Parts: sequence; structure tokens; C-alpha cells
Amino acid sequence: MPERQKVYEAAKTLLVMFQDRGAISQDDYYAYLRGTANAEFIFDDNPEALQYLHTLRQRAIELMRLQEARMSADKHAEVSLWFIEQFDVLRSKFRSSMRLHPPSVREQFEQGVARLSDVLKPAKS
Repeated sequence: MPERQKVYEAAKTLLVMFQDRGAISQDDYYAYLRGTANAEFIFDDNPEALQYLHTLRQRAIELMRLQEARMSADKHAEVSLWFIEQFDVLRSKFRSSMRLHPPSVREQFEQGVARLSDVLKPAKS
């Protein structure tokens, strides 16, 4: 399995474990960490995916703390709802990096222009 697919599968598996049990165990969390450990090198061209993986990790920690504390039912419901909604979000964040076919020349050009314009934007004071 390609490295990018392994990272995507690790994230998806964490979501599936939550969907299946309504909770995330430490084993689930550590499997996610192992599966995404090299993501910053593998997805260096997709900062949106990296940010999403970081957010997913933070939300998993938050959910595990809520599970252990057994308090704040409203907060637990909010975090649980967030996890339920993540399958489509995960797919959208990784779509550009998981293509089976390389992007067209036009798409590559547009991506390059977008990156260049981000770099050339004046810094806000």
C-alpha cells in the first residue's frame, strides 16, 4: 500500500472505530499516531491535510479526556457530532493528494500560481 494511502487509512480507521463503538480507546489513538507519524514528510505538498491530521489528533485527545472524566454531556455530544461528520471532511482534505492520475498541466499551473501568490502576499502588520 502506498505511504499516502496508509496515512489516509489510519485517519479513516480512527473515525470508523468511533462510529463502531461511540468512543476512542488508547489503542485506537496510538494506532492513529503510528499510522500518521511520517505524514509531515509524505504530505509536505498538502498543508491542508497536515492541518486536518493535527485537528483530528487534538479532537481525539479531547474525546478521550471527556470519556475518562465522564462529565460535560453537552461537550461530549459536541465532540461526538464532530467525529460523525468527519468522513466527508477527511475525503475532501486528502482528495488532491490521493489521485490515481497526476493532475493535468492546467491544474498544476493553477496550483503553482496559487502557491506563488500565497508566498508573495505582503505580511500583515
